[in-house]
Amino acid sequence: GNASLDTYTRRLTINEQNFGSYQQHLEGIAGLEMVKFPQAEVNNYQDVVVKIDSASFGCDRDQLLTTLVQHNILARRYFYPGCHRAEPYASAMHSPLPNTDSLSNQVLSLPTGPDICEEDVVKICEVIRRSQRISASEHLQSAPAPFSSRVPRSRTQHHLSSIED
Repeated sequence: GNASLDTYTRRLTINEQNFGSYQQHLEGIAGLEMVKFPQAEVNNYQDVVVKIDSASFGCDRDQLLTTLVQHNILARRYFYPGCHRAEPYASAMHSPLPNTDSLSNQVLSLPTGPDICEEDVVKICEVIRRSQRISASEHLQSAPAPFSSRVPRSRTQHHLSSIED
């Protein structure tokens, strides 16, 4: 009510600072895109939303969320499931919404607000960066080796020598 209006300016300032800090510290992470607002738009910055491209990031949104929660970071799935999957819409006849389904499986809301300070944002971003590096590293290790390095050298040499004979 009216009590929250008294602190609105303070909360808005903190949210905007947190948003800027997240932008700075999440920049350049492959597969992670922070949802930004048009400069001309008036915004209260109450949500910090990131979109995870699992192929580029190395893990999907839910795996990242699990990692964040394990570090006591209260992130959450953003608008999940899509509204069309909740009642009363789920039982109504409707056309498939593949873009909505895809997006609702990729977006994550990061903590912000008066209880989150710059130091917290930095730590959250470090966990995200570390998670991305570990996921990308595991993804590379599990990928099959190129053909030439999978074939034992002795077999390759034997094959070449038999061609020369």
